Amino acid sequence: MLAILLCWLCISVTFLSLGDFFILVYNKICNKNEKYSITDTLFLGMAFITIPLSVSSFWLPANHYILLSLFIFSILYWGIRHKHFMYCIRRIRKHISSLFIYQSVVIVLAMLSIAFFAVWLGEQWMSYDTFYYHQAAIRWNEEYAIVPGLGNVEERFGFNSNYMLISAVYTLRFIFGEPIYGFQSFMCAAVMAWILIETFKSGFEIKRVIILLLYTAFILIDRHTLSVTSTDIIPNLTIIYLAIKTVLYPHLVKRKLLFYAAVPVALITFKLSGALIALSTIIIFFALLKHKNYRTATFVFSIAFIIMGLWLTRNVIISGYLVHPLYQIDLFSFDWKVPADILIKETNHISGHARNDYMNQIVEDFSAFRTWKEYSWHIPLFALSLASIIFISSKIIKKRKELNPVYIYMSCILAVNIIYWLLTAPSIRFGYGYVFSLFFLAVILLFFQKKQDNTKLNTLLLAVESKSGKRYTSFNLCKYVSIFLFGFIFIHSYKHVSDYRPFLRKYCDYSKSQSNMRVFYAPYSTNHQITETSKRMNISDIPFEPYKINNNITIYIATEERGFIYDIVPATSNVERGAQNYHNLEARGTSIQDGFRSKARKTE
Repeated sequence: MLAILLCWLCISVTFLSLGDFFILVYNKICNKNEKYSITDTLFLGMAFITIPLSVSSFWLPANHYILLSLFIFSILYWGIRHKHFMYCIRRIRKHISSLFIYQSVVIVLAMLSIAFFAVWLGEQWMSYDTFYYHQAAIRWNEEYAIVPGLGNVEERFGFNSNYMLISAVYTLRFIFGEPIYGFQSFMCAAVMAWILIETFKSGFEIKRVIILLLYTAFILIDRHTLSVTSTDIIPNLTIIYLAIKTVLYPHLVKRKLLFYAAVPVALITFKLSGALIALSTIIIFFALLKHKNYRTATFVFSIAFIIMGLWLTRNVIISGYLVHPLYQIDLFSFDWKVPADILIKETNHISGHARNDYMNQIVEDFSAFRTWKEYSWHIPLFALSLASIIFISSKIIKKRKELNPVYIYMSCILAVNIIYWLLTAPSIRFGYGYVFSLFFLAVILLFFQKKQDNTKLNTLLLAVESKSGKRYTSFNLCKYVSIFLFGFIFIHSYKHVSDYRPFLRKYCDYSKSQSNMRVFYAPYSTNHQITETSKRMNISDIPFEPYKINNNITIYIATEERGFIYDIVPATSNVERGAQNYHNLEARGTSIQDGFRSKARKTE
């Protein structure tokens, strides 16, 4: 718990500093006066931190020294802009003081619930991608500068998600001796706090209540991955936040160009499936050219080019391809390039798993009405997304002239993304950001009126008040429901943390006092994962064995049947599970930093 909160503090300070710095630069260069909320600034900081991290990764690992550099920058920046810093502090204090006591309590309960979810939730040992390559990819970024041909060690390292690069900086391994993964839980908590404040300040206006309920569902669905790693949460969260901001404040799209240009472009560097969202920036670019705003257009294009250019350069160094695993875009002939047949195998595996194994499982669960099963609710979500597309299309046809053009553009972008997702790799974890956003937009259009009407939720609850024996206002009902809802979620999250104690005693040989202390000190760790897996699968020793390649370099081979690498480096999966054969691996030099290549390339 302490480790998670400390990680959140580090992320908030550096993200806000970098975000505010780039807003300042943009306003100065483009002669603008754009102002952003704290949450907007966090997302901008998330996008812009990829620039210094990518540049430094060519020579330096993304570890605590980089974190120290970011802190020094933050101190210097806010020291120079101390008046602006004090203004920001006063604004935050004003927001806090304007809240009622029950509102503050609800926000604290929500934040603590997410923090508890990030500590432990059980069944983590079954999180496949987390332990197969996520944690190892983060460790590689943490221990080494970018390694040429790293995709030859484990093909999935070639995905090069900036989620891994950012997470490496904030593991706090130098303090706790093990990695802390708090990036995604922090961003989820920040958006939750913003939505709650929006809902409270609107007096429970119906659009914001719907947002709150949908976003709470999003958190509960993803709660099992908040305590580990996931390359899906941040992209889906970003899509949802972009959709919420656009629907609630369509008139601000033209006034917050930096946000709507930088964040979607950065999204593709976290997950390739965000490519079509990133392309929406083109609309902004051409709109700026149309209005002859060449300075802003140049800045927007430059930022997009830098973020994308650095990411593509890292892709080439890691796998030899401009975009991994798109083997069709074959522009280079470096000796470290991953063999094309490996990329073909991985591409077929991703699509085949989503179309066949995954779809068969959800059909089986849904057909048997096993509602407690993981996949049983996925088919209704697919149906919901298609129904939303049909409804929104009919609404646009009937009231096209009355609707805000921003809604129409947003509908088209989301619909195209959902159709592309369903046709390529229809796994729900790749697309629920689109599903939630499209459904929310459909609900908004369902209540659409020509003159915007901020209908309060309490108007929907008047009947409840009139039948009640006591004169409770419907506003009070909303207040009590929010306290009950987040109180229940808090109890649920704390119960899982309480279950963490006996788990530590059973699988990790902790004493009672040690297990009690661990809960409030640090979350479920890599060492716990290996220990738990070994005991559950009756593995008597650490599930790795050394394997020496050329130039006296040793790598470690995962021996357990699932081939999990955890955060061990340098390591790769066994022959049965890995896309590549480690027997074909060879070093390019005398050190790990020199990189790796495949012997199979010589025969191509």
